[in-house]
Amino acid sequence: MVGLGLRYSPSLMDTLPYVLFGLTTATVIALSVWWVLRARRLESWLETYAALALLPDRVQALGRKVEDLDPAALRAELDAIRADLARIEDLISAPSGAAPPSTVRASIFRHLREDGYRAVTLEDPRVELSEKGSCLLPLSAIRSGVRVRGHVRLLDGEVVETDLEPSYDLFP
Repeated sequence: MVGLGLRYSPSLMDTLPYVLFGLTTATVIALSVWWVLRARRLESWLETYAALALLPDRVQALGRKVEDLDPAALRAELDAIRADLARIEDLISAPSGAAPPSTVRASIFRHLREDGYRAVTLEDPRVELSEKGSCLLPLSAIRSGVRVRGHVRLLDGEVVETDLEPSYDLFP
């Protein structure tokens, strides 16, 4: 055949190994580039958390500082600050020369705030509050995101009992 002037033409079977080798090489290169880019992105993300490596040292330093403090003196100081804050809250919520109902109302709100209640509202604002005697005061408040309703019993202007239950409104 060669002698007759016919030329050899490569068939598909002869070029197939070269095509497969080229595709495999291109895939390996593409995956390598993707892997390197992903590793660099992960490194930059981890660099943002490099400050956490110092955290154990800082916690130990803080622990040593706390050990150096006198817990009893610190507790006494915090109690004194808490008492001062309660007195300031009373002064703010009951203006000077205010009528006794304002002082009693401030005492109720402070007592409930110390128990973790927020947004305290009196159900019947017309109830007469006095510093003498006993009365039952209906109110509503919010505690830990749940609305509670009930009453507070007062004796001589001070809260002696709170009976507040969660109020779950049902949908029709």
